[in-house]
Amino acid sequence: MRISLILKTIFRSPVKAILTLFLITAASFTLFLRITDYAITGREAARAESFYHGVAALDNTLPEMRVDWEDKGIYYSASHEVGNKSWPTAEELAEFTSLSGVTHTDKRYMTAGIVEDCKRVMDERFGEYSMDCFVLEGTYEGYKKSQSLLYLSFDNVTVLASECGRSFGNTVKIEHMGVEDFADGKGNAYPESFWKKLKKGSRVLVRGRYWDEEEALLTDGYDETMLRVLDGVGANYLDTAEFSYYKQLINAINQDNNICDIVYTSDMRSIPRFNERKMVMTEGRPLTAEDTDTCVVSESFLETHGLSVGDKIKVRLGDRLFSQHPLNGTKSKGDLERVSKFVDEAEVEIAGTYRFVDDLGARVSEADWSYSSSTIFVPSSLLPVEVPSDYEPSIGEFSVYVEDARDIEAFREKAETLAARMGVALRFSDGDGMV
Repeated sequence: MRISLILKTIFRSPVKAILTLFLITAASFTLFLRITDYAITGREAARAESFYHGVAALDNTLPEMRVDWEDKGIYYSASHEVGNKSWPTAEELAEFTSLSGVTHTDKRYMTAGIVEDCKRVMDERFGEYSMDCFVLEGTYEGYKKSQSLLYLSFDNVTVLASECGRSFGNTVKIEHMGVEDFADGKGNAYPESFWKKLKKGSRVLVRGRYWDEEEALLTDGYDETMLRVLDGVGANYLDTAEFSYYKQLINAINQDNNICDIVYTSDMRSIPRFNERKMVMTEGRPLTAEDTDTCVVSESFLETHGLSVGDKIKVRLGDRLFSQHPLNGTKSKGDLERVSKFVDEAEVEIAGTYRFVDDLGARVSEADWSYSSSTIFVPSSLLPVEVPSDYEPSIGEFSVYVEDARDIEAFREKAETLAARMGVALRFSDGDGMV
């Protein structure tokens, strides 16, 4: 009966019926669009919330003071540290980490590590910024002079230790300052007068540094340990007590070629450079608080050693804590006080890889925040040493994580106020690559 009535109405007033049907269809379509738009907006909002996270760290550093001067036609330049502001007290740090919105606090530490069957990976352009150590034995063949610089010639060279595994050929020239005394009042153990007296053909042991950018070999320092004349010593002279320093130095430099920088973290998402998009994950996943036996390595480390995500590596862990640095890392750089002993071992599975977005020059400019291509991130639980109660972290080793994007604005406002009260700067990023 009702269907018949509807049909009669349509046939009697077709225009009105069509208009009514059109209005109903239009209203339904508008409602559909709004529902769809709401769903899309909600989805994008959820995606944005998953993308934006806050990471905050504290910075108590002050810029170095640069000084340039001239002495006897030679120009010198030096940078002097002016000291840092006081690091926040334990109570101030506790207040900072308890700010509303903070979901995680990460205190990172770094030790040396040696990965079985792997060597240290050198960053591209590394030689432009670093002077590498070497120890060589050679036959002295005299020198040439240019102003105060001496160019010492050595033949029949044997390289006993060389950072990065560099080789120099059978004959080398090494730059050396020939003045008797320096502008700072320090004496020169090997001035020009020494080289004039040294007999050509003498066999010597030389400690030096190699600067790749200038392709120059330079003597390392001007104290007595820079050089030893070997005339009259036996073939096994390095095994004697008299040469124990050089044997330790040679072992340290050669060990540096196998050293990796092991960073212990409870959550990689808390690391400022990752949240700033200056480092990005390229495969796999970052470490989180749940990880116990995994690691993350650089793309270049993975490729250099023919490894894949999912492979396991054995790592020997060092006994000394180091501050992060993209060039020196945990290497000794010829300083015996920086040499690590290895006190523990762990087998970890490679969970992911990272790469740097910025170049080495940018990383060197903010060295306290940066890492090397030989940095391996591992869980905090693997740290093999006890952290001293008075240990003061470097600025890149302490940060907090704000997971919920909706908490970022309120957290940042309070964090900036607190940092100002503590007399330090706040380094903050919300995940969009901006600091």
